[in-house]
Amino acid sequence: MADLTISDKSIELFNRVKIEKYYSYVLFGLSPDNSTLEFRGSGDRSYDFDSIASELPKADVAFIIYDFEYETDEKPPRKTSKLILISWCPVSTPVRQKFALASGENQLKMSFTGIQKSFKLTEYEEVSFSSLRKALLTA
Repeated sequence: MADLTISDKSIELFNRVKIEKYYSYVLFGLSPDNSTLEFRGSGDRSYDFDSIASELPKADVAFIIYDFEYETDEKPPRKTSKLILISWCPVSTPVRQKFALASGENQLKMSFTGIQKSFKLTEYEEVSFSSLRKALLTA
């Protein structure tokens, strides 16, 4: 499988989440031939994470870069954030796209430096603030 092309524009969008804190997330998909990372959407800092599931494709892969802000369970709670990568691959995704997702995920981690945690999600129920917060607290 050929390398995934990650454009300078994609890296710029990533930096708008990571450095500039302009977006809370950026959603990427793959081109029809699985060779290029394509911008699919973004959300500003007031975006409600639990709404993100509605933006994910039903039978295709996607990548989400998210500046996940949450409170710890400490007494008193402390606000923190982690830059996460969500690799979305529903069960109904064709095998060719599943392979492209796995290959692309490694390239994304190399190109988008600073990702602190990654998740591979396959069900819409997994894409929730509470489940990801819980996973981050136990990590």
